[in-house]
Amino acid sequence: MLYYSDGGPGPASKLLRVDAEPEGFAQWRAAPASIWQVKGGWQPYPQAQNEILQSGEFFMIDASQVEKVQGEITKQFNAFH
Repeated sequence: MLYYSDGGPGPASKLLRVDAEPEGFAQWRAAPASIWQVKGGWQPYPQAQNEILQSGEFFMIDASQVEKVQGEITKQFNAFH
């Protein structure tokens, strides 16, 4: 699985996951994708690959950083809800 975040500089506001191997663009484009949300956890997000490619705001993160990014998103969510 590949993970992408929009954080930096500053805290992340989105965390995306593409269920693909690092090699193979065609596989990556067609792979199932998800977005992590504070309420609900991982939810299907078919437009993830388009958002990653077109927005210019996402970068790949290591799986070891996922928990930290989830904490940043949760902290922002709690500040406004």
